Amino acid sequence: MRNRSLVAALTASVVIALGTAASAADEPELGEPTTFTLGPPVERSFGGWTEVARAADTGWLGQVSIVDGTLVSYGPPFAPGGESDVGDVTWYSRDGTTWTGLPLVGETPQVTDMTARPDGSMAIAVGYTLPRGGGDRGPAGAVWTTTDGVEWNAAAAPPVPEVDAVAASDQIVAVAAGGRLWTTTDLQDWTRVKGPRPVGIAYGPGGFLTSEGGGQDRLSATAVWHSADGADWTKVKLPKPIRKAKVGVSTLPLDETWVLLPDAPKLMYISADGQRWRKAPRPPGMTQGYVWWMVDVGEGVQAVGWLPDRKRQPNGLWTFVPGESVDKAKTISGGFVGHVVAWDGETIGYGRMRGEGDAWITHMWRWDPEPAVTTGDASEAPQGESPAPDATDIS
Repeated sequence: MRNRSLVAALTASVVIALGTAASAADEPELGEPTTFTLGPPVERSFGGWTEVARAADTGWLGQVSIVDGTLVSYGPPFAPGGESDVGDVTWYSRDGTTWTGLPLVGETPQVTDMTARPDGSMAIAVGYTLPRGGGDRGPAGAVWTTTDGVEWNAAAAPPVPEVDAVAASDQIVAVAAGGRLWTTTDLQDWTRVKGPRPVGIAYGPGGFLTSEGGGQDRLSATAVWHSADGADWTKVKLPKPIRKAKVGVSTLPLDETWVLLPDAPKLMYISADGQRWRKAPRPPGMTQGYVWWMVDVGEGVQAVGWLPDRKRQPNGLWTFVPGESVDKAKTISGGFVGHVVAWDGETIGYGRMRGEGDAWITHMWRWDPEPAVTTGDASEAPQGESPAPDATDIS
């Protein structure tokens, strides 16, 4: 799930210019694709991450998914002198550095979330469209799909003003919209599901999990529901310490494990099916509500988020094996790694660092536990649950 202020804080960015602006018609003309390349490499390292490309940027790159071996993402394009009325665009990359952007079909499309089927056969983006020039019409929920990462098509959407979040198995697509849950098997006919009132949804081992409660923030759920097939849902019995403390939780899916982070000191739980949970070591400095992405990287898990330092709130990056090992957080100040993706045998992170003045610079990082180039050790969050990191500014 995405609200626009949260995405601006959490996601990476990349320069992208739009060809021909969309017209005010219901079906705007699509602009010519524009290509942008990150580079050249700067060859800097911190905490196992080596910078491989950078560029001054003027647009946003949101969540990155993989479809048919191609990296895909979304975000608003650059508009000199103010915000663009074109809405969000999608872009794709086949090498991680060269990105090509295209507008989406629809009036002022706004993307709130994106996912890909586990088999990589399709990516699905959801959100809403807004009429240009005002008028009596309000926002309308929207769904877009691609099977090659390049050409996106509009699909049928549930009859709602906005679609907030999406998750998909190889057969089922489920969305959260206005506190209701909808599912489809053909992206044409949608069924409203009774039971959960989700603010977020994810697919992982054993099926779907929805986040319920906690306002409009999927990172602070007060209840979790599970479904193996998207049709029948059961409320998950959370571990006793969480129920007793009455705290919010975050649920994050990995390839073979779910990670549950409660808003309570030292606690973390893992599950192979999203229903039965066991306690696991919690990496120092990792705090519920501040970790927004985890990805399997072969030798373990890479997690990214914020460290709860009120003055600097540096970006934290952890490497750990759920249930076995923990790692201190490597930290960055003056910017962040916003999204990590395991792709083409590598682990790549996209982030932003503050440059001269108020300019933001897009950085591309490659994970290497033994980097060839080292410019000094990255700061590490000290042991304990409320660290005050001595962050290293590498901007």
